[in-house]
Amino acid sequence: MMKPILFRQLIAHIYRIYFSINLLPKEFQFGEKPRCLILAPHADDETIGCGGLMLQHPEWFDVYCLTNGFRGVHTVPTYEEKVEIRKKEFNEAMEKAGVNYYHFFSDIDDKRLIMRYDRFKTISLSDYDYIFIPSILDQHRDHKSVALLLNDLMKERPYKKNVKIVMYEVWTALALPNVFVDISGNIEAKMDLLKTYASQTSTRNYLDTIRGLNLYRGLNPVREYAEAYCKLDVSEFKQICKMYSFFHK
Repeated sequence: MMKPILFRQLIAHIYRIYFSINLLPKEFQFGEKPRCLILAPHADDETIGCGGLMLQHPEWFDVYCLTNGFRGVHTVPTYEEKVEIRKKEFNEAMEKAGVNYYHFFSDIDDKRLIMRYDRFKTISLSDYDYIFIPSILDQHRDHKSVALLLNDLMKERPYKKNVKIVMYEVWTALALPNVFVDISGNIEAKMDLLKTYASQTSTRNYLDTIRGLNLYRGLNPVREYAEAYCKLDVSEFKQICKMYSFFHK
């Protein structure tokens, strides 16, 4: 009974924010040669949420896949085989994208990420200008866990004073996107990269779904295709995490 009550309270606070602002997304402006970190709960989340941007500037990006995603594979019987498929697909996608660095946490099971701060805290934050994470309101346990774990990590690990936390879309659309990236010129390259994750695209129609999301996100800035993001200062990010934690005590 408590969860529905807490959900209603959280939604009420979100809608207060809606009514208090009238914010149209602006084109994402980066400094010269920024260092960007993508924290992806599962292999393919980085491509779904940030693939267009990542392909435009692969040299900017380091990518960490935070779980082994074994539950998402249904074509082989054993745990070890499932993990190996997800790892192989992720490595292939990152090589194809040409990112600066990537790492796959094969020892963290999906749906268990929130319990593995011991491994998450090995990630260094100190070099990055932007840290990309799924929305804290995403309706997947591992996706929202990234924000909560990052909030804890920032209490004990150094990071740049002006670092921005950037939330991207995976399973749940962002409520308040405030920046966008025009990906009209490389939407096909993004779809091609997503096809690398054959274990996922063979069971769900991710290609049409994500193409549709990016087509829809192009409506507001009047672009053919766009990726939407919510860019936050550290203080804003911590306030959101504090509010979320308050409603989930």
